[in-house]
Amino acid sequence: MDPEAAAQISPHLLAAEVLLWCGRPRDMQPLYARIVIIVILGASTIAMRTLSPETHMGETAARTSLVIAAIVLALVVEGAVYHSFLASTFYGATNQRLIIVSGLRAPEIAALLLDRLNSPALKIRRHLSTITIYSESVGQLDMAIGYIPFTNPSIAFTGGGRGECYRLIGIDDPGRVYSLILDAARKLGDSENR
Repeated sequence: MDPEAAAQISPHLLAAEVLLWCGRPRDMQPLYARIVIIVILGASTIAMRTLSPETHMGETAARTSLVIAAIVLALVVEGAVYHSFLASTFYGATNQRLIIVSGLRAPEIAALLLDRLNSPALKIRRHLSTITIYSESVGQLDMAIGYIPFTNPSIAFTGGGRGECYRLIGIDDPGRVYSLILDAARKLGDSENR
């Protein structure tokens, strides 16, 4: 267990809760992809500005390069917000809940009761180093987009009350954490059936 994550999650534990796992985002692959896109767009902007503005093609390139420069700036700002959210995010799995502590100014807590995974209303999915828990009412478009830019990527906004979606992004050993969450949910379901 990550000691810094444990220190952030432990104050939010309920009376009978036992912390089974805690961690924080480690895999920065999405951030690296953003950097590559920004570099490509930035290089194309610089290349367009080198064309002579007296030609028709140079004039068009100058106008287009301003639009691309604005896009690059927006991507840089959005990437900084994305990284800031991930840098301030901590995940915890207990014998009762999944806890996400995240926020830019002040930590915000989102918790999901694991016994809800025993109903067909919520689904859990693992893809690479990300575990996603989402309700059936979350549309495929929402799942494909991932999250809305400038928002918390771990607690996806699905809009209009259409469902809920929680993501554990870039965690170490996602297979083990996925199994741990399912086992804890299964144990809760077994104890309710007794």
